[in-house]
Amino acid sequence: MAQERILIAEDESRVAQALRRALSMPEGGGYLVETYESGEEASARLREEHFDLLITDLRMPGMSGLDLLGKCREVSRGTSCILITGYGSPQVEETVYQLGAAAYLTKPFSMQKLVQTVKNTLKQKSHASSQLSSALPADGLLVMRRRIGELREDVGAHNVLLFDQAGQLLAESGQACEFDTGAFLTLLGNAMAATNAIPNVLGDQETFDVHFHEGRKYEIFTARITDQVFLSVVFDKQGNSSRIGMVWLYLRRAVADLRILLTIAGAGTNAGLSQGPESALKNLLEQALRLNLLASESAQRASKAKAAGGNDREAFKKPLEEVLPSADLSPAPEEHSEVSPASPSPVISYEQAKALGLLNLDDA
Repeated sequence: MAQERILIAEDESRVAQALRRALSMPEGGGYLVETYESGEEASARLREEHFDLLITDLRMPGMSGLDLLGKCREVSRGTSCILITGYGSPQVEETVYQLGAAAYLTKPFSMQKLVQTVKNTLKQKSHASSQLSSALPADGLLVMRRRIGELREDVGAHNVLLFDQAGQLLAESGQACEFDTGAFLTLLGNAMAATNAIPNVLGDQETFDVHFHEGRKYEIFTARITDQVFLSVVFDKQGNSSRIGMVWLYLRRAVADLRILLTIAGAGTNAGLSQGPESALKNLLEQALRLNLLASESAQRASKAKAAGGNDREAFKKPLEEVLPSADLSPAPEEHSEVSPASPSPVISYEQAKALGLLNLDDA
């Protein structure tokens, strides 16, 4: 098997050489590594030769790391990308993943962490894409990534991983883990598949199942979203330990949101929405997130009304009817490739919201 090739764009020569040495050594993977001190040089090299992986710094004179990621998508779409930076932020992270990067590392990081991230990235690249990952539109995965990013910020997690039953990573937010993520997800996918028997036996697909691992280095919460999709929240115990009650609450809300997003993304694929503008499906997905937020707020109002002896149904329905009508997911006529923003949409009902799992007055 040919050695995998890595291109590094890093304007600090000492850092670049340290990365090259770590990844060239047998214990670091024994990769063929080339280094360049500017984005322009790296971009030109990508046009000349194929590389399996690009590692780029964010801030460099001239072409930035983000610009280089964009160029890489144009000239070498088969190249995986990792961005490293000492100036990380949620906005930068979201942009990095929008540009198709596989991982995001903030300085300072250990060479062990870098090597493991590179190995994980190249291992995932070598696996065939799962059927589920291929079926979901790119905009759908983008909005799901944004949602798990919100979950990570809410609970202060090290990393959040969305994956399927085969162990294929669908979306990720946060710092790459030092352990072998590929092997971890494969084993966890097999283990979590057994939990599918529970809702099937109970006849309740809205079951909220959570597997909790507490070890010396990590705390990990893994929840079932559907029979095929699971979510893991990873806490590095070198930092603060998680607060289980808080994580449980935010994780439950995220699972409800992701179930809706997966349903809409699937409906978009089957109904032909993916044949129209990419923004159409993205708008529907983002609308679902807003809908869940409004339903949660309405549930709180309804709970207070119920406690005060008022009409909890009316307290729930009114804010939603005034603020956000639900999206119409019926198949669009074949002769139209666009979704009209002015087209009327039915208002979600109290019963529909409960059926979707958006409302549970007992929890409010």
